[in-house]
Amino acid sequence: RDRPGSPRKVVRYYRQGERFSPGDWIYHEQWDDTGRVVDKSRSRGGREVIVVSFERMGTRRLVSNFAR
Repeated sequence: RDRPGSPRKVVRYYRQGERFSPGDWIYHEQWDDTGRVVDKSRSRGGREVIVVSFERMGTRRLVSNFAR
């Protein structure tokens, strides 16, 4: 929960193909859940993968951007 006087968090919709960074807040429409990006890495195939800590779903790994 936000404290009075603290800046509001900006939540972006999760969409494959977009770039996200640790600290970003995302909303996953299919799961109807909001989470914070806690890590970012590359898969063996070169895809950008984010680790998100969701409020209800727990920690999940998601593809955020395809290899170029």
